[in-house]
Amino acid sequence: MTHHEPDRETVLKELRAIPGMNELAAQALYIYGVRSVDELIGKNADEMYIEMSKSRDIPADTCTLLLNALRLAVKHAETRVIKKRG
Repeated sequence: MTHHEPDRETVLKELRAIPGMNELAAQALYIYGVRSVDELIGKNADEMYIEMSKSRDIPADTCTLLLNALRLAVKHAETRVIKKRG
């Protein structure tokens, strides 16, 4: 069975649907390799931000918007799991 990766626009649409997610953060997550909200479960947003800030491929963000969006994204993904189990 072959695993097909979703196309870029589909992934970005899903990521942008996260409350508090902006375009920059969605694009940064995509470049970072995130292909679904579920992949954020268990991630440490602060560590992701540090790794992203080291990458030359990911646009530098001069304020905390990206870090805040990452924190919200991880919380959203984990809350979604809890609601599914509930």
